[in-house]
Amino acid sequence: PLIRLMAIIDWSRDWPYLLGMVIMAFTMQLYLGTGSLSGMNQGFTDSYTYMVRLIETDWWSSRGWMPQYNAPDGMLLHWAYPFSALVTLLAVPFAPFMDWPDALLSAGVISSFLCSLVVGVIAYYLALTINTKGWAMIAAILVMGSRPVMSYGSFGRPDHHMMGLALVGGFWLCLIAIERYRTLYQDRENFSLNNPTYGRFLSYH
Repeated sequence: PLIRLMAIIDWSRDWPYLLGMVIMAFTMQLYLGTGSLSGMNQGFTDSYTYMVRLIETDWWSSRGWMPQYNAPDGMLLHWAYPFSALVTLLAVPFAPFMDWPDALLSAGVISSFLCSLVVGVIAYYLALTINTKGWAMIAAILVMGSRPVMSYGSFGRPDHHMMGLALVGGFWLCLIAIERYRTLYQDRENFSLNNPTYGRFLSYH
């Protein structure tokens, strides 16, 4: 059955390699990672304190302050607001099945891992610019298996560093896409200049 399945898969597409990367990443985090899907890893006090703030305060209006801590002065946490928004957004699908605080905790458990998947997808497409799909998948798996990504992207450790890494990778991917579009546009213009008939066709479309 496995050989038959391998035969019918269209290996010219990206999805088999991306699916393999996701399965490998999930397996590595499940058996080699520092967290688990069962709940928050309380060993990471920064992440745990952040989730307490997310649950007990209106993070969108508190400007990062937790007045309950270090009373009466309060305490300022440096967590990025976009990551708070991400965890809150991820909690919405869980809300119909559990209380809102539990939904936030469930979202926090998987948030960094999902960000690490985004990093893996970006790494795949970055590597694809200079290599084949198979080697790009291997490159993405190596990135996701590196110690920083394995640690900060583990289950039960919500952390904005993974979101920051995904945004940086996305920025580089956008630069490559812009350059490819510019090159394609320039090549098409050069072709139309050298082919008057094609140039007249473009002018009508």
